[in-house]
Amino acid sequence: MQASKHYQKGAHLLVDPILTLARVKPYMSAMGITRVANVTGLDRIGIPVVMVCRPVLLVVLLLLSAALTPGSIAAAEKPINIEDVTNEQGVKGLRATYQLAAPREAIWDLLTDYNRFRETFQRIHSLEVINEDDQGAEVRFEIKVLFLSFDYTLQRDYVRPYELLTWHRTGGDFQQISGSWRILPGPGEGIHVIVFESFVDVGYLVPTEMVRNRAAQELETTVARIRARLEEN
Repeated sequence: MQASKHYQKGAHLLVDPILTLARVKPYMSAMGITRVANVTGLDRIGIPVVMVCRPVLLVVLLLLSAALTPGSIAAAEKPINIEDVTNEQGVKGLRATYQLAAPREAIWDLLTDYNRFRETFQRIHSLEVINEDDQGAEVRFEIKVLFLSFDYTLQRDYVRPYELLTWHRTGGDFQQISGSWRILPGPGEGIHVIVFESFVDVGYLVPTEMVRNRAAQELETTVARIRARLEEN
């Protein structure tokens, strides 16, 4: 069987290791894995080393990989915290907080790179940038949720470049869409805390709770794609 090796940074792999970690995470508890630890700094060699802890097993598994960087390992270890929130208009939504091992400029560029937007946010079927300047962009999206398609336009405002990006619906489907990305200083050098908020009032077509639950389920995979994109650079 032949397959393309899409990841070629430090090692040739079929799938980015950060994506692999995100896919395996939901099954770690069933496998008895309690911790994935970055122990690279215990020596001076510098090759990334990951330790997988499984208390019921009588051995300790160490993984050495040139495909992972210490920063990406440290950020990937931190869980994505997802919580229910309500905005000032009473629209329910969710807030996700997580860490990225990347400069804030690279994170901002990824969030405003509309040419490659669909690589990260794969529920988007198509998009069109109506206009863009230093203050923000007006973008028309077509997305697919389950078996339905929706079309809407967002005004994405670059409120504080490299720190705060907000958006709100200006036309199309749904009654209300709003949200934001915040890029905050992290706990260490090269680490940033990302706060994502999204509020969607679907209206009568689809229950809003269904859309919210679907978005929450997809967040971990989306964050894994963001980390993979940043690792490319």
